Amino acid sequence: MRKHKVIAFDCHSFRKERYAGKRVVIMGYGVYAKGSGIAATKYLAEAGAEVIVTDLRERDILSENMKQLEHLPNITWKLGAHDHQDFLEADFVVKNPGVHRDSPYLKGVSRIESDISLFLAEYRAMKLANESDLKLVAVTGSKGKSSTVSLVAYLLEKNQQEVFLAGNITTSPIFYLERLASIEKGYIILELSSWQLGDLAGKALLLADITMLTNLKADHLNYYQGNIRAYAEDKKVLFENLSAESYALVDLDDRATAYFVSQISRGTIGYYSQKALPDLYANGSYWKDDKTLICRQNDDEVEYTLLNIPLGILLENAAKAIWIVSLLMESETSWHYDLTDYSGLIYRCQLIDSDGHHRFFNDSAATIPEATIAAIKMLASEERALILILGGASKGSDLSVLTSVMSSVTFAYLLDGTANEEYLSLLESTQTPYLKGCQQFESIIVDFEDRFSEKYADLLLSPGVASFGLFINEFDRGERFSTAVKQRKKRG
Repeated sequence: MRKHKVIAFDCHSFRKERYAGKRVVIMGYGVYAKGSGIAATKYLAEAGAEVIVTDLRERDILSENMKQLEHLPNITWKLGAHDHQDFLEADFVVKNPGVHRDSPYLKGVSRIESDISLFLAEYRAMKLANESDLKLVAVTGSKGKSSTVSLVAYLLEKNQQEVFLAGNITTSPIFYLERLASIEKGYIILELSSWQLGDLAGKALLLADITMLTNLKADHLNYYQGNIRAYAEDKKVLFENLSAESYALVDLDDRATAYFVSQISRGTIGYYSQKALPDLYANGSYWKDDKTLICRQNDDEVEYTLLNIPLGILLENAAKAIWIVSLLMESETSWHYDLTDYSGLIYRCQLIDSDGHHRFFNDSAATIPEATIAAIKMLASEERALILILGGASKGSDLSVLTSVMSSVTFAYLLDGTANEEYLSLLESTQTPYLKGCQQFESIIVDFEDRFSEKYADLLLSPGVASFGLFINEFDRGERFSTAVKQRKKRG
């Protein structure tokens, strides 16, 4: 294989020329230490821009993250409120992905960026300047995207590759730019939400080697005001700028796939199926059996044998990850992957404790009912009772789709929130015993261990809705559940 010579790309010169002296507003600093807000603020301030950070949250909530950048004199902090004049006077605004594009503060703003667009602009310049072998993978979908990108990163690292996992997993890719400029070969794996993709619409910046849409389900309908077409339009941005050499990977079994395929005009389309893939598809992947995945490229098929799949990993996510890696590595021989040491992704059907008698699973990232359905199907067993923690803030999803799996649930705990009415209707109609009005995981765990003291039972936190109300976000919800589970040992 031809060696690539890395021509040093001068990140600092690029940034100075592009951003020095610019007046920039960061809309939403955020609470994640490596999130979009802090990444964009640091990036632009160090480039010489005059930065105003504005966030509706107060200083006491953001103070820990502010400590990292308070030494920079060209940052002005305006917390607890927004001033529309700041937005109008800015050369451009960098908005947090969670901020709605219809925000009144963005009216009249001529240029809106995001941490992802800032990253992609520099990455594109870097690729043009450097003769390096960097590959970019972008994955989106309503469920399974986080687990898929995590498995892709794991498999590449297992093969001694340098990997950068970022995006909608609380880490901005901006933090990796300088390292990317200095290496000969590496893989950037981006998980992108619909909001992040929507912010890229029309910018022609996402030049990915491989794109994947895991699926499309009714999600974030509160953000999209019940309009699933608007949600799909944002997801479609994933395929806007494919090259002839790009791959667009989709799920043949998903009802929305036909729409997205009709929008793809360049690149090679590949199809995943849980069943045997019809011969008419030259590129794709499918399961031969529950251990053997077939990946098809230009009608040639290669088998990948998966060994020791840990509890909590969906075969579908494993398949899609292996498929991506097989395309990146251009493998021509069968692989035997042992996932025994794969610890899984935090808060995605994560086994956090077990004493044999009782097991505790943290699936706090399940914010749509389809994700909860997948978790229930995975853990349903005749040997063990399945106890489910549901509830939280409604996102406008149809929770009645859970009806088909509730026969596998022995008992449910219902967290307080705006989804209560619909969940109570579900529990009553399926005759599932439940306890409502729950607010503390500690109390739930005590009741669970007492109520099921004589049974082999699994306690699964898989809420199926958002977390707002009792918790800051789904990660806060997951952390509190894990902490409560660990504290039970101290009580014992």
